[in-house]
Amino acid sequence: MYAALATLVYHVRRVYNDGPPTYLEVMGMTTDGVGGSRFAIATMGAVQFEKGDDHASFFNWYFVVLFIGNAFSFMILIMYIEDNLSYGLGFGIWLVSTLIRK
Repeated sequence: MYAALATLVYHVRRVYNDGPPTYLEVMGMTTDGVGGSRFAIATMGAVQFEKGDDHASFFNWYFVVLFIGNAFSFMILIMYIEDNLSYGLGFGIWLVSTLIRK
């Protein structure tokens, strides 16, 4: 995994040669925040049910709604904003939504 990460960092640095120096740290913090909270919230929600069938149903619906919501917000809303309005505004929406989730 570390070899793949090192290769990714190399390619990102090569492509974004003149970008701000903190973009890799921001990507890492975003990845940690999203990856750490998504599955913990699902577990805490399922604990509220008594029967095993309810646990399974909750997990199924939770992930279906989560992935549909992510696909909608990324593909439709954010890409439209970045293409037609401003790339900075689209990135700012991602930043604010990530900060609110924390």
